[in-house]
Amino acid sequence: MTVTGEASAQRAAATPLQARSIVRAPAPAGVDAPFAIAPRSGATPWMNLLCKFADVAAEPRTPAAVQTMMRATYPGLAHYFREGSYNTVDTTNMVTVTRWYTMLGSRASYGADTGRLFDDCTAAADADVHFPTFYGINLFFNDSFGCCAFGGMLPARKDGQDKTFGVTWLPSFVEHNTVAHEMGHGYGLPHSGAAVGGEYNDAWDVMGSAVCGVDQEIACVGAGTIAFHKDALGWIAPACA
Repeated sequence: MTVTGEASAQRAAATPLQARSIVRAPAPAGVDAPFAIAPRSGATPWMNLLCKFADVAAEPRTPAAVQTMMRATYPGLAHYFREGSYNTVDTTNMVTVTRWYTMLGSRASYGADTGRLFDDCTAAADADVHFPTFYGINLFFNDSFGCCAFGGMLPARKDGQDKTFGVTWLPSFVEHNTVAHEMGHGYGLPHSGAAVGGEYNDAWDVMGSAVCGVDQEIACVGAGTIAFHKDALGWIAPACA
């Protein structure tokens, strides 16, 4: 981003520069290669799948608890994205499956292979879900895999149709703020960083390292995302941008 301007006549300590224009510079080639920041609007329903590893019997959360996290009233994630987008995206139809599905492989056999995890989790639920109906798919697992949670956009052929889905891969420890972060990747957002500290080091952004809020029902409610991201997604009206 380039800011041009001139020294203010009133050089107050807090306002040493009077900006005349702010121009967003193009990102260096390849910086946002894993993501596609483009306007997202209208209905973006998500399917929430619960998948168990073949050798892990635990069911760390109930389908009802997932639906509570996703609901359309505060602090649910359907409300979170509708409010954060100023009603530009409608995530009201967050559908959670009513049971856990068991995948073919053991936890160790998957490692952090997100492709296999996606294929086997969706295959286990395929008879009950028409996937092209949904913009995105949240994959909740009953244990950890690799280092952490993941999110992004994945082209896949499901139910005879080719489509690029927003997808999250969510280990058993995730809370509201982590799911919000990974769903942000599902909308095409990259991490939010800072000049000092680099990637993730934005304390004001759920796509960075923002501290979560505390709610009586949901332990760790995610912060919002920054105006730069909202503008890139088309969530700020042109008259306001």
